[in-house]
Amino acid sequence: MNESVSPFGRRGIVLLIDPDHVTATDAADAVRSAAASGFRGAWIGGTFLHRANGPGVVCAAIEAGHAGALPVFAILGLSPAEGLLAPGLAGVLLPLVGTLSAAGELLRQAHRATPALAALAAAVIPIGYLAVDGSRVTSSIHGLQGVPLPRDKPEIAATLALCCEYTGVKAVYLDAGSGAIDAIPAKLIQAVRGAIGQPLIVGGGIRRPEQAEVAFAAGADVVVVGSVFEADASRSLFESFGAVVPPGDDHE
Repeated sequence: MNESVSPFGRRGIVLLIDPDHVTATDAADAVRSAAASGFRGAWIGGTFLHRANGPGVVCAAIEAGHAGALPVFAILGLSPAEGLLAPGLAGVLLPLVGTLSAAGELLRQAHRATPALAALAAAVIPIGYLAVDGSRVTSSIHGLQGVPLPRDKPEIAATLALCCEYTGVKAVYLDAGSGAIDAIPAKLIQAVRGAIGQPLIVGGGIRRPEQAEVAFAAGADVVVVGSVFEADASRSLFESFGAVVPPGDDHE
């Protein structure tokens, strides 16, 4: 991937923050730790937002991101977009597709979010979101009421990813879901990387830096890590993940 055309800036590790699982203070602390540890960005979002603290979490993360020169994006789920949108976001990730059996649900959500996105006037980045079996039913799979891509059929994922690229998305996101038992297999990542030219994002089930290294070696441009930091927000864990870079990249 050419960095100059990436909608996310530089390749590397990205922090995912679920507003349902953190306070505004937690979010700001996590963004500061990520910025200091070499992360490339922070994303805020979740499939469902059950609490009303979303705007506070987003604003706190944006403020910390600006202070640490870390871009903060919102990634929309199935809850109203207004709970995640605030001035100062580097952009908004708009997931499309999901699963073949539930592609219409994300399109309907995108349609519902359009007036709020237009009012925000931030960069909107459509991404091909592909839910992959992570060996458990995650919130995204439950919410979409769809069938995830099989882990052992990389050719299916590669074809659907290429279909997404044909529709004009700016990146493809392979996601096993927050709390997934198993991360996405390297063979599946390799197959998708070989099929598309757009940036490739991989997330879900990644709890150790070694798993991020495997994803990068298989062809991921961006690796998303989130729920592991809800249990352990230590600076040492952030630094361990921040030290992982895609082949050919170096931290400055």
